[in-house]
Amino acid sequence: MAAVCGPDAASGKCKHSVIQQLSTMPSWLYVNGSDPDLIPPDPWQYHVTDCVTAKMPYADRCPGFGAYNNGTALKDESCKPMAAYFARLVEHYTQGGHHDSCGHWHPSGESATKPSLSCLIRFPFSDTKRRPLYALRRFVRPAGFNYSWYGVSVLNEDEHKTGQERYTRCFDQIKLAVRKINKDIVFAGPEGTGYTAYLIDPKNHLNHDPSLVPEILSFHGGADGGPPSADGMGNGGASCEHEHTAFMRARTDLSCGPNHKCCFSALIKTMYDSLDLSDGDHFFKGVDRDVKRQAALVPLRDRLAPKSEFVTNEFIV
Repeated sequence: MAAVCGPDAASGKCKHSVIQQLSTMPSWLYVNGSDPDLIPPDPWQYHVTDCVTAKMPYADRCPGFGAYNNGTALKDESCKPMAAYFARLVEHYTQGGHHDSCGHWHPSGESATKPSLSCLIRFPFSDTKRRPLYALRRFVRPAGFNYSWYGVSVLNEDEHKTGQERYTRCFDQIKLAVRKINKDIVFAGPEGTGYTAYLIDPKNHLNHDPSLVPEILSFHGGADGGPPSADGMGNGGASCEHEHTAFMRARTDLSCGPNHKCCFSALIKTMYDSLDLSDGDHFFKGVDRDVKRQAALVPLRDRLAPKSEFVTNEFIV
């Protein structure tokens, strides 16, 4: 946040508008969610075979980083536990800390380590009768994180195979819960899925409430030039898989391993050299596709949610 907002970010000052994406929810919300202790810290160890190649000490039990996405059904399909967790995140980073589900306060930032003090102060001349006045003065703990978030983005792509109905149901509960914490934050979604046409229709929201429709309709684009979905990544999944393979090959070529850090720029250069993406045609095909799929949704947006704006907030090259 300091890199975007400046040195006083934690106190709520910011040079730019920030929309924070809160995407992957904890595994305990899902039926058959993964054990987080077994998921490798390196996201490029995405598959089980990557764990073996990296010679991880628990490679025989390592499910690969991709296992963070295990579990489809929510333990509570009302989405209220997810909404409560989401609201706690917002509160923690924008209100100096958060209250847990039992009501206990957990400060964020420096306030977590500095206790509050109180003392009794005697004022020698309190009134015309010159009677001493005693007052309890509290030295309040310094405020924690009070970041200024213009908005929050809800979830990411089709993780956990959320589906448009569940996404909209959870989006509504999240928006209602966060409003209690910060009524000024705007909301972005559905983050590179095919849910936009469903999500912008107030009839699909709780009590047909148009205020629950996202203020920002967020798209993801890809530069592979493949066939588009309604508003998602087209065959970007295949492109990402291709790039993952190239990235792992580059790590091997540069002798990158768990105990050897590579220069990131050299790693990326080696990766993209192997992908042969030098002519730029793939980039402009992706841009054209992204513009066309948004334009196709404009009439529907204008009719159902005219105040919502289209934004491309992720473009994979």
